[in-house]
Amino acid sequence: MKLPGTSLAILSHTPQASEIHHDSERLGIVMEDGASVHRSKVTSNWRVDHRIDKMVWSPYSPDMNPMDNVWWVLKDYFNDSGRRQPSVEELMGVVQ
Repeated sequence: MKLPGTSLAILSHTPQASEIHHDSERLGIVMEDGASVHRSKVTSNWRVDHRIDKMVWSPYSPDMNPMDNVWWVLKDYFNDSGRRQPSVEELMGVVQ
């Protein structure tokens, strides 16, 4: 299943911490892999504009990525239980 949108579109839908932490120097950290969309100038500029740092982590080290556990749980929930592939709305409901 492919979620609609781009990396930047997904980032733009994240809660804006600036409303809560307006006095902080940095508002958050994102963890991205080496995908070209994550390295793009547009995405980099978005992070700078929104005072978001990029977590630096070693390539080829998925064991250091906490999101891998989330994906494993979701895959297990849908694949091993015999459930059909969810719609985007169903998937968002499970995640929430």
